[in-house]
Amino acid sequence: MTLEVSKPRQNLNELARQLGIWAELIYRWRSEFLQKGEGSFPGHGKLKHTFEEVGIVKLKKQLRELEMERGILKKLSVSFPREAGNLPVYSRAQGQIFPPEKICKVFQVNRSSYYTYLAGAVSQRAQANKNLLAMIKEVHQKSKQHYGSPRIQQVLKAHKMQVFRSRVACLMQQAGASGNEEKKI
Repeated sequence: MTLEVSKPRQNLNELARQLGIWAELIYRWRSEFLQKGEGSFPGHGKLKHTFEEVGIVKLKKQLRELEMERGILKKLSVSFPREAGNLPVYSRAQGQIFPPEKICKVFQVNRSSYYTYLAGAVSQRAQANKNLLAMIKEVHQKSKQHYGSPRIQQVLKAHKMQVFRSRVACLMQQAGASGNEEKKI
């Protein structure tokens, strides 16, 4: 409405005083109207974009996200393997340059696992494996490192612990323990 009233007038300062607004505002409105036409006053402070401008805005957003993901890969993939346990070390040391959500997305790690690790909670399975490994090492040492996973599993079964041989073998392998068979002559 202000622009329609200002079109025939030469003295915009007088019009600004009558409307109770600044004259510079009317000048700016006029120039915006000449540049963008009806799209210059969208309302609620949000610009109306043309179809091409909407596409450009989306592409710029995608570009920012891809650049961030590339930066994460550059800085993290060289230093750390793809495990949730190593991500917090990086983000704490670097002052969280990248958002944890992006780091987890790039390395395909659950965010819940990441935050659980940050809280310092140990899973029940990990705790059980730790206890079982201690027992396996004890039996292995008592046997003078001769027992392999089948015999250790039998000893654990005798102690009322039901454990599969494959789990015993896996834990022994992780600990670097193996059964040495005595050569029969």
